[in-house]
Amino acid sequence: MSDRPAPIRVDKVSIRAVRGPHPDGSGRWYWRADKSIGKRQREIVWQGWELPDTVAREVMKVLTGRPPTVTQGDVQTIHDLLDCWTDATVSTRTH
Repeated sequence: MSDRPAPIRVDKVSIRAVRGPHPDGSGRWYWRADKSIGKRQREIVWQGWELPDTVAREVMKVLTGRPPTVTQGDVQTIHDLLDCWTDATVSTRTH
C-alpha cells in the first residue's frame, strides 16, 4: 500500500485521505472534506475518490457552488456507483 497523502487545508475545511489507493491503480484515494460547526462537531462538505493533486480543486468547486467533475472511469463497480451517489447526496444536503 502507498503512503497516505498528507492532509490539506482549504480555508476552514480539512481534507483527509480516509482510504486507498483505489484498487483500479489510478492513484486515486477516497477523501473526506469537513469543517467545524461547533465544539466537537464536523460537517462533511465533500467526499469521494480523487487524485491527491486535484482533490483541493474539487472541494473548492463544491464550496463555490460549482458541480464536481465526474470522469468516465469513475464508475466501474457497484461500490463506485454507491460512492458517487453518497457524494451527490452529501453535496445536496450541504447546499
